[in-house]
Amino acid sequence: MHISCSHRLKLLLIVPFLLISAFQPARAADITLSWNPPTENADGTPLNDLAGYRIYYGTMSGNYTTVIDVMNTTTYTIKNLPEGFTYYFAVTAYDINGNESGFSNEVSKNIPSIPLYRLTVFKNGDGSGIVSSSPSGISCGADCDEYLPAGTVVTLSYSTSLDSLFSGWSGDCAGTLSSCTIVMDSDKTIGAMFSKKSFSITATAGLNGMISPSGTAAVSYGGSITYTIMPDSGYEISDVVVDGLSVGAVNAYTFSGVTSDHTIEAYFSPLQPYPDIRDDTTVYEDAEDGTTLGWEVYDNDPDWAYVSNIYDTDRQSRVIELNGYGLYNGYRLRNPDLTPWNNSTQHYLEWYFNYDEMFMVFVDVETSEGQRYLSYLPMNWEPSYSGSYIFLGLGDNLLNNGWHRVIRDLEADLKTVEPLNRILKVNGFLIYGSGRIDDIKLHSTMPLP
Repeated sequence: MHISCSHRLKLLLIVPFLLISAFQPARAADITLSWNPPTENADGTPLNDLAGYRIYYGTMSGNYTTVIDVMNTTTYTIKNLPEGFTYYFAVTAYDINGNESGFSNEVSKNIPSIPLYRLTVFKNGDGSGIVSSSPSGISCGADCDEYLPAGTVVTLSYSTSLDSLFSGWSGDCAGTLSSCTIVMDSDKTIGAMFSKKSFSITATAGLNGMISPSGTAAVSYGGSITYTIMPDSGYEISDVVVDGLSVGAVNAYTFSGVTSDHTIEAYFSPLQPYPDIRDDTTVYEDAEDGTTLGWEVYDNDPDWAYVSNIYDTDRQSRVIELNGYGLYNGYRLRNPDLTPWNNSTQHYLEWYFNYDEMFMVFVDVETSEGQRYLSYLPMNWEPSYSGSYIFLGLGDNLLNNGWHRVIRDLEADLKTVEPLNRILKVNGFLIYGSGRIDDIKLHSTMPLP
């Protein structure tokens, strides 16, 4: 197409319309322009080689400081125009040879300045939580202060920490609903109160004794409280029941990491005269019968481990020899019919061993807090625990291919880690590692050295 002075592109009316976002921190507006495409040249001949359009605009009528080539489209949005100005717009068309028409009719739009108002959020109370806004901006937390355009509709909502409750809004919001909506027609200040969760622990005592503190106590989320149980003269503690379950005749109990309500009840009975206690001993293994009754390989992977009864020249007696792949195999001694010992009266354990490689002994005990394994290592080891396993050291220099005697007060060993726990029954002797064992016994009193 060739354009001369008498052959110009003809544009029809530009139809503008305005879109302004309700909340834009950049304080700017978007304006969308649209126009009808021309269909003929200025001389009335058909227009067949139209290529695209250019938008011209500025802040003075007829003086356009910005031009945008929008290609072959008849609708375009100019974004982020600063507020506080009147903008003037015109459009031209151009053909495939780069020839450009004159300006279309001019349209204008005033973008007034919108005032900003300050939104301030504060938190109070002994709890913790976060207040956030929609549209985004407030996250208090870290950001508790924002300037927003007049007319902005803001919804504030909260989230609480695990240990806290929401207690209510204050200032320009009120009530305890999960959210609060405001319109920014002035500066706004809004408070959010968070309170620590609190739980009730109720303590009661039966006749002939007391529990302290008594009654109902309030404990904050994750907190702790210790109760002391004291019998009257001539009485003893017969049982302490926590949340309906017996914890034994303990003289103190601590609730720690509290996350719910609890109850504790103490009961008392008259003192009974102590019986005449003798050093009764139960021998579970001395190997002199020449058998391995009561023994089993309970961890048989690899599967070639076995238990034998042999004569040991150093001890001048028969002993039990455990043969396997070191700490990979485990052996257990129970009653001859392989049932648990269920020994509720003898808590002093004695055994002899001869090992030149690492081993671990586990004593299976039933306690007032559930099953425990008292675990003994042939080394110096500070008492510790992991789940139901309590680890203790036997000392060093024990893996020297010689016989050693071990005597353990099982109750005392348990209380090194769980001072309020107590043994109800001793059920069995377990050991990992290959070596020799003899004279496994339980005593009712500490045996002589």
